[in-house]
Amino acid sequence: MNISTFDHLEQADQKALEGEKASFYHAFEQIKDGRSAKGKRYPLALLLTLLLLGKMAGETTFEGFIDWIGERKRTLKKLLNWPKDFPVEKTYRDALAKCDHQEIVQTIAQVTLMAPWRSFSAKRVSSEAL
Repeated sequence: MNISTFDHLEQADQKALEGEKASFYHAFEQIKDGRSAKGKRYPLALLLTLLLLGKMAGETTFEGFIDWIGERKRTLKKLLNWPKDFPVEKTYRDALAKCDHQEIVQTIAQVTLMAPWRSFSAKRVSSEAL
């Protein structure tokens, strides 16, 4: 039997992270995940969302991303309603190695272009909160 011990958690986690249809997380859920079923402890959408937040905060290296996420772990877990720990650096690297990078870029561009910036209803978070 090839059942992950995280299958039941992942289903609950997906529901917890559902949000606006124009959200990056929702868009990242549509990206093909090239990892095998065994290698999917964390949803690809979560990994990409965390990396995008780190990039938007000015980080440029994996070490920087991991440090940035680690320093804000408590706040990010609350904002994303994420019950588990965040992944280690290798998880991000492995997941990205098995993704179509062009698909990620196109997804970010599409969400950015369709976002209702003038009537932005999402909860605003100050840089001090993160």
